[in-house]
Amino acid sequence: MVEGASAKKGATEKFITRFSEIYTPIVIVLAILVFAVPFVFGWLGFSESAHRALVFLVSSCPCALVLSVPLAYFAGIGAASKNGVIIKGSEYCEQLAKVKNAVCDKTGTLTSGNLHVEEIRTAGGFSEEEVLRFAAAAETLSNHPIAKCVVARAKETGIEIPAADKASEIAGKGVTAEISGSAVACGSKKLFEHLGIGLPEENGANLYLAVDSVFAGSIFLEDTIRPEAAESLEKLRSLGVEHSFMLTG
Repeated sequence: MVEGASAKKGATEKFITRFSEIYTPIVIVLAILVFAVPFVFGWLGFSESAHRALVFLVSSCPCALVLSVPLAYFAGIGAASKNGVIIKGSEYCEQLAKVKNAVCDKTGTLTSGNLHVEEIRTAGGFSEEEVLRFAAAAETLSNHPIAKCVVARAKETGIEIPAADKASEIAGKGVTAEISGSAVACGSKKLFEHLGIGLPEENGANLYLAVDSVFAGSIFLEDTIRPEAAESLEKLRSLGVEHSFMLTG
């Protein structure tokens, strides 16, 4: 992938390559003239003419540009790959240098992703144990960090998690399933809007639960900010990023 990236040249690298294709032959021709003209016309001897031609050739050599610019891009792409970052070409290095806004994922990026259940609120006559049992049964079908957290909490408290039938995961919203003969919906506010189930209150919970279209309760989870998150954002700001945004479900 790095070898492929080095083939995708940016505007600056393309310009330097094109520049060298024109400039280098011109310099060589002029160096020959600097040697030949004074020597042929007898103005200077062979050694002096050759010396002046070589001085001109060395001082006019485009090596500093022709070698350093592509090498700088290649070294940058290679160094990034060692740190797990794949840049698809030098043209993207140039774009990265101009970035003014950064969008960061939340879970596992700005936060540790080690969620834990902080609070369970009940409604409709359901107990905390019932809310957790139904939610865990529905969330066993999902690999989302929130789902794993709920299932882990149920196992920690010794709740027997029933099997879920006719399960369906609605991307970005939640899960519906038939559990112990009841139709269960577990997910975000968007899921309840999608299913047309009313919420008595929107309390900022991470998960809402409904059993047989009746709101049963809500589950609150907490995450911890990664220690290096603040430092990373400060570094981005020092590199010219003016605004940082958090993208989260």
